[in-house]
Amino acid sequence: MAIPLAKKRPTLETERLVLRPFERGDAPRVQQLAGDRAIAATTLKVPDPYEDGLAEKWIATHTKRFEKGQEIVFAFALQRIHAYHFRHNPASGRVLQKIGMQHEGRLRQHVKKWGQFVDNELYSILRSEFDAAP
Repeated sequence: MAIPLAKKRPTLETERLVLRPFERGDAPRVQQLAGDRAIAATTLKVPDPYEDGLAEKWIATHTKRFEKGQEIVFAFALQRIHAYHFRHNPASGRVLQKIGMQHEGRLRQHVKKWGQFVDNELYSILRSEFDAAP
């Protein structure tokens, strides 16, 4: 009986962007970002509190979920970055503006949060804008 080989999660590269699998070394940054209560309050799947070790556990699920054909999760390495915030949370928009992101538009009733459809505001920053920032 042949033993099936594990599928390798891909890295996708273009001239302007690299999407790669999350690695264990990414866990501290994930923990830092996801551990902020304000983040959990304005996202669909981030729990609060975001306990120590949860980032490592989350990253460890990626290979199995990919092999089962359920999901593929990427970390981005270069070029255009975008972010969303709920319309009813303008403080998040101010944070995105402070780091140099520009408002691109509104996605009306884009996600369902706690049983209600809510609008998302879309922001982005280009690599050239990021590189030119002081």
